[in-house]
This record gives sequence, structure tokens and C-alpha cells, in this order.
Amino acid sequence: MLLLLISLLFSDTLKLKEVINLAIKNNLEIKSYYESLKEVNSKFLSSFLPQNPRLTLRKMFMEENLGIGVEIPIPTKLLTNVLMVKDEKERNFYFYNAKILEIIRRVKEFYYDYFLFSKKIEITKEIINLLEKIKEFIENKYVTGENIYRDYLSIEIEIEKMKNNLEIFEVEKRKALFSLNSLLNFELKEFLPEEIKLDEKIFDIDSIIKIFETKNPILKAYESEVKMKNKEKIMAIQDLIPDIMPEILLNTKTGEKKFALSFGIPIFFLHEISKIKEKNASFKKSKFVEMNLKVKLKEDLKGLYYDYLVKLERYRLYKENILPKAEAILKIAEASYITGDLDILIYIETEKMFFETKIEYFESLVDVLKIISKIEEIKGGEL
Repeated sequence: MLLLLISLLFSDTLKLKEVINLAIKNNLEIKSYYESLKEVNSKFLSSFLPQNPRLTLRKMFMEENLGIGVEIPIPTKLLTNVLMVKDEKERNFYFYNAKILEIIRRVKEFYYDYFLFSKKIEITKEIINLLEKIKEFIENKYVTGENIYRDYLSIEIEIEKMKNNLEIFEVEKRKALFSLNSLLNFELKEFLPEEIKLDEKIFDIDSIIKIFETKNPILKAYESEVKMKNKEKIMAIQDLIPDIMPEILLNTKTGEKKFALSFGIPIFFLHEISKIKEKNASFKKSKFVEMNLKVKLKEDLKGLYYDYLVKLERYRLYKENILPKAEAILKIAEASYITGDLDILIYIETEKMFFETKIEYFESLVDVLKIISKIEEIKGGEL
């Protein structure tokens, strides 16, 4: 943690992996889930033990007894209780891991937003510099006495539009940083995001689903929940069998000691039967929740996968075709305007097309990255 903070202080570039590590260490939601996990772990040892001995005072006619005894449940009930706490421990462990995956996904999304608006700012500054050069060229032409008022005014308006875009992107960038800081529970200053490269591989959806079915922590948590509910039902059935309470009685007047055995047997079984039915219904409900969740998450995973294929094709189209052509057209338009073969308005339209195309290229990249982060959250780990 200390090394990470030092690297943050002395480096302009902050990598995504460093931000994720910071979130895992500092995020308040993760800390809360970790404390819940510790709370359940503290119950595990005590689940092996019978109840604490009870000290009782019995006053009867002409007799007063001081008793000490301990309630000893039947072995199967004690074992069921131990296994139930074990299931609860597993459930909280998986919920804890699910929360980590959720926070990682959200951190990635805000980091990608920050990266995107950083790129938009960079592109806008690039366009403003380009327009300023054309403006300088126009001013030189104006000095020579040529009538270029319309060209000069047109380029001035376009520069002002770009400056307005720059202000908007700056605000959006700060908003993304604020959202990121809220997850990190740490005040990051503006930083330079790393250049993100996309691995354009096509994943096998069937393999991803198989991994999801065995690794998704939310699904595993609900599997443990079903096991817990089943053991609660078993415990309710076992409550019909009386626990034994061996006890030593001391007559406070005579000092005579006696040994006694107590049994708690319900006279009316209606309450116990109702309790068993309640626990059985709760068990079945949790089972259906688990099955429904599995179907829903699998459906979400397939939907995200096909969205990924569509977004990936759009990204490739911009990367390999649209963006290179827009850049080439802009260079031709710039040269043609300088030589007087192209009208200023056509040049400005060409510049706008390049500006929008380059921004759409990075938007398509971030769209793919965000879908990947969602797939990873459901799958239960990185692709």
C-alpha cells in the first residue's frame, strides 16, 4: 500500500491495475462485506460447542435448590448446526468476492470514462491547433490584401465551437474522476491514464458459460443459501427430539447434592409442525431464487457476448477503415484549401468529420472495454 501511494505521488501516469488495487484496499463497501465475513467466522468455533452452563435457583415448599447444568443437544443437531454455520460462512465469502468483482467492474467503467474524456480533450486540442494554423495562414493572406473576411470569420467560429467542446469535456472528465474517487475512498488528483490496448480475440461463449456456472460468486452464494435453508428445515425437524440437560442440584439448607436429568418435550406439536412447514417453504423459495438467478445471469451473459461481437465489429470498422480515411481526407482538404482549390466551408466540414470520427473511434473502444468488464463480473474473473 505504501509503495502504491509513493508511485501515485511521483508518477504522472496511473495504470488501471494500480487504481483497482487501491479500490480493493480502500473501498468502503468491500470493507463492510469483509467485516460481515469476519462476523460469521467468529461464530464458527462456537457452533461446535453446547450452550453455556446455566445456574438456576429453585424454591419449592420447604426446600431450596441451587442448580448448575448444561443443555446438551443430540449429536446430529450439533452437527447440523456446525454445517449450517459453515454454509453461512461460505455464503458471506462468496458475497464478499462478488462485491470485489462489482467494484472492479465499476472502477474500470469510470477509469474508461476518464480515459475517453482525456482522449476527447486531446483530440479537441489537436483540432484547435490545426484550425489556429489555418487561421494564421488566412491572416497572412489578409495582410497581402486579399479579401478573406468570410474565411477568417468561419474559422474563428469553428475555433470557438471547439473551445466550447473543450470546456464540456473538461467538466465530464472531472465528473468521471469524482465518481472514481468515491469508489476508491481516496482523493486522486487529475492524472494521465495509460494507453489502453484492446485484445480483439473472439471468445467461445459455451466455455465462458461453463466457467460462469462454477465460478460466479453470486451463484455460489445462493447455492450456500439453499444449503443453509435446508439445514434450517432439518433443525426444525430435530427440535421435536428433546435435548438433554444434566444438572447438579445443591440443597441450600441441608447441603445435600443431587444429580438430575431434564428433558424439554413439547406437549402440543402444532407450533413445531408450523415451524417445519415454514422452514420447508423458505428452503423451496431459496431454491427457486437460485434457479431463476442462474437462468437470468446466463441470459445476461449471452446478451453481453453478442453485444460484444457487434461493438467489436464497430470498433474494427473505425480502426481499420473509417478513421484512416477521414484522416487522409483531412490532409488532402488542408492542402487543397491552402492552394486555393477548396472552399473554406468544405474544409471545415472535412475537419468536423475527422473530429467526430476520431471521437467515435475512442467511444467504440470504450464501449467494447465496458462490455468486457461486465462479462468478467458475471463470469467470475478476467477473460
